[in-house]
Amino acid sequence: MYMFCGDSHVRQFQDYPGWDTFSLTSFLGATMKGLASARGMRRHGQAIMTLATVPTPKTLFLMFGHVDLDVTWFRKSTLEVKTDEDDFFRQRLDALTTFVKECRRLAGGVVRRVCVLLPQLPTLADPHFINHTAGLAAVEEHQLIELAAAQDCSQLARCHRTARFNEYISQSVPSEGDIAVYRIDDQMADGTGLVLPRFVRDDLPDTHPSTEATLPLWWDLLKDELLAYRYMDERRRERLGQRSAALQELDDVGL
Repeated sequence: MYMFCGDSHVRQFQDYPGWDTFSLTSFLGATMKGLASARGMRRHGQAIMTLATVPTPKTLFLMFGHVDLDVTWFRKSTLEVKTDEDDFFRQRLDALTTFVKECRRLAGGVVRRVCVLLPQLPTLADPHFINHTAGLAAVEEHQLIELAAAQDCSQLARCHRTARFNEYISQSVPSEGDIAVYRIDDQMADGTGLVLPRFVRDDLPDTHPSTEATLPLWWDLLKDELLAYRYMDERRRERLGQRSAALQELDDVGL
């Protein structure tokens, strides 16, 4: 079984094309830090743990961090004298690793692997940042305007923070056989680190990238975790007359 849990960005996976048992649960406004908190408003960590312990062998996919970076960071920055980035990142890492350890303890017999899907680059353009973020973070617009005068809140700076966060988590999560970390932010950026236009939705300002642009990157990255999807991708390549990905891998390693 493949079980996807995350904030609203995880909904892009809802049309999983494989035939395996699949579930998806999204928690609107949920944070990575809240995974290990029993006092949080969402209590999503507890809910996921309940789902994880259902006695069906599964791979658990966790997609959190967007709300931490796009909302919590700016709320804390407006309400506190100074928000330390290193400490902010560390708290999220601690929550993630605490949750995974607890998952091993309570559901180790049925959760065979945990895959952490790190945040995508922010797509909210600068002209919409103040109004949109003030509503999400429950702060006054003038507070964000004052923050932007003291702290770089540009989209480029926000993209850079996401990249730093993802690098920190990628390098800090223990490299053990039952946990893997995946990210696509490095495929979403131009040479300066700014999100590429094709990932930005054409309609109203949105903090969610275009699913049409991100989802193929995720499926390709996760194909070894989703064996049925890999099989279907091989059949698709055959129908299109393209070389098998498996055969290409053999060529790449010189076999």
